[in-house]
Amino acid sequence: MKEKTQEFKKQFNELWKQTITQLDDIKDVVLRSTDKLEKFDLEMERLRLERDKLLKSLGEQTLRWLEQSKDLPIPPMVRRTLNRLNVVAEGLTEKSKKAKKAKTKAPAKKKAAKKPATKKAPAKKKVAKKTAKKTTKKKTTKKTVAKKSSAA
Repeated sequence: MKEKTQEFKKQFNELWKQTITQLDDIKDVVLRSTDKLEKFDLEMERLRLERDKLLKSLGEQTLRWLEQSKDLPIPPMVRRTLNRLNVVAEGLTEKSKKAKKAKTKAPAKKKAAKKPATKKAPAKKKVAKKTAKKTTKKKTTKKTVAKKSSAA
């Protein structure tokens, strides 16, 4: 009976070691795959950014080319985009001019006189002060707790 128990323990330990080894191998494969996937995602994002930059550059170059060659026939689709671009650019310049005018006029405005504070019943003031004190204490406590936990 003892021999069977010993043999069973030996087989179980051997099986356990094989399982651990296989799990470690699986873990390594998953980590490598994750690294490759992250590198792939980074490369895709880099390529997307480069594509967007090149498209912007192409658009700017095309616009300059179209402005230089006035007698060149422009396809209707490009003409619509060009017209829309001009409308947006005009809107931007108008808004920036308005903003500059508003900045220069802002200091010249007169300040309105402050209205006198209305008096409330004394009982209501006391209640309001107590509530304000309680709220302030709670906020202070939360802040100090946050500071203590971040310092640790």
